[in-house]
Amino acid sequence: MVIASKTGGSAEAAGFRRMFAPGRLTLGVFFPIESYEGDQPQMKHQEARAQRAEALGYAALWFRAPSLL
Repeated sequence: MVIASKTGGSAEAAGFRRMFAPGRLTLGVFFPIESYEGDQPQMKHQEARAQRAEALGYAALWFRAPSLL
């Protein structure tokens, strides 16, 4: 069993508790990066998508960071 650290901040601990709730199945959602031309994707509407996922009860969000090179 994973136990939250007592030294973490309150927001960090709340997210940890939500993700690793004992006796509960938690689900996350993976955010895709849209197809793009050029050096970097636009990452449009990511904040709205994250808020929607949170409102729907997802416990975690995962996304791939575009290469910075």
